[in-house]
Amino acid sequence: MKTKPVKNLADLTPNTKVLVASPPLEAEPLHRRLARLDREPKKATEELQSFNKEWAEKNIKAQTCRLAISTPQITFAANKRRELAARIQEIQSQLEIANRERRTLNVKSSQKTPAADSADTLAGPSKRITNSKRCPLKEHWEWAVYFTLAARDELAPELYAQVERSAKSLLQHALATGVEEA
Repeated sequence: MKTKPVKNLADLTPNTKVLVASPPLEAEPLHRRLARLDREPKKATEELQSFNKEWAEKNIKAQTCRLAISTPQITFAANKRRELAARIQEIQSQLEIANRERRTLNVKSSQKTPAADSADTLAGPSKRITNSKRCPLKEHWEWAVYFTLAARDELAPELYAQVERSAKSLLQHALATGVEEA
């Protein structure tokens, strides 16, 4: 007696879904990634602290009632603490990597090649990046662009509009008094 070959479940179900390649992900700009990674540990830490507080209240309540907390609940709490602590540690390591990347970009932008210097002299006088403790990148020729992007992304729309109005007013005053032309 011959037995029929066993078929896989995948062979029995019709394949009506056509796999579509997902579009490539856009790279997150460094300043946004740093801002996001700066916010995430705070949220995760608050979540861990609130979980610990709730667990402590539950534990105190169980002790006053002289009831034991079940082993699965204790295991769940320990796993949840480990999970949240691992998430905080992962975010911090991503933040370290992003900061390292930012530092290497800063070093690369401050070390120009002689060919780039000659191209800059043709375009006009360039400002050198100084290594002051305040903010050495404020001297960089693209500082205003990145500052504007960061302000637009981080500030509330109303506050950003107010800053734009103030900048416009200052520029109009400088042009009217001839300060900008000098």
